[in-house]
Amino acid sequence: MRGRARAAAAVVAVAGLTAAGGVLAGCGSPGTGPTTTSAGSAAGGSTATTQPRGAWSAPVTVAAGTALDQVSCATTTFCVAVAGGSAYGWDGTAWSGPTALGFGPGAGPTSVACPTTTLCVAVAPSGQAAAWNGTAWSAPVAVSANQGLGAVGCAGPTFCVTIDGVGDSYRFDGARWSGGPGAWGAADGISCASPTFCVAAEGDPSVWDGRSWSQPQGADTAGEVDAVACPAATFCMAVDSTGHAMSWNGTAWSAPQAVMAGSGSTPGSTRQGLTAVSCPSATACVAVGADGRAYRWDDAAWSTGRKVSTAALTSVSCVAESCVATDAAGRAYRSA
Repeated sequence: MRGRARAAAAVVAVAGLTAAGGVLAGCGSPGTGPTTTSAGSAAGGSTATTQPRGAWSAPVTVAAGTALDQVSCATTTFCVAVAGGSAYGWDGTAWSGPTALGFGPGAGPTSVACPTTTLCVAVAPSGQAAAWNGTAWSAPVAVSANQGLGAVGCAGPTFCVTIDGVGDSYRFDGARWSGGPGAWGAADGISCASPTFCVAAEGDPSVWDGRSWSQPQGADTAGEVDAVACPAATFCMAVDSTGHAMSWNGTAWSAPQAVMAGSGSTPGSTRQGLTAVSCPSATACVAVGADGRAYRWDDAAWSTGRKVSTAALTSVSCVAESCVATDAAGRAYRSA
């Protein structure tokens, strides 16, 4: 499984979360589509516009010295961020945590998706998963003996999917996991618009149609696809390790479009190019990169990028016009 650090976010107020070992006073939703995953995604919200704003706040330390892997926001008042097997919550004013998810020491990069305020699912490279039910986190359960769970995506409270290190996929119905058809390889990001449409970022993206995974047309990428956001079955945006983006129109992927000026990274970053993407609608996306910059897409073109962090940005999540990005130094930034 390719290594990755990602986090998606959207500033939100949240209810207190209790788990064995602590209280988490904030939680998150999908950074991609109705879920998020992925490292980046779409969202909900009831604001008048779905166009993310361009300005970003000063950094707020969430997990000092620890890269935030991913954050998912179900609404503008509920977000959860994860890092190395622990969860952190945002309540609209401050971050709380860490709350250990029980994956054990050295859990590695963790992924989370929160389709609602009463369901979040977190997975770890150990092959384990834990679920939030609106009150507490469950004890971790073994999902895959092959391990390597690198991403999870949800399309609602009764459908989530994850893929292990050998490409086998597993689905969660809100209560239990079951094995499913194999995908094409380990996934760095998954986004689901519905239970019958998901896209997994696996170098080349693959598509779930409710029955099986396929690659109807491999994206013409210059590098590995690291993140994807699907607000609808007829629109997805994927980003890769060379700083390119490509969109899905329901049938095929577009040619890659250069977003970053180069595939560079900030000092200390282990990743290159674009690391995450979030699309609150089919006409607005925000992507972040290892160069610490955020880029906006307005249904016509990508912006030249705005410097947000001195460290590599690991993920982003948007709910309507509100976005939160996280970085490799454990800090969060809010679009304002």
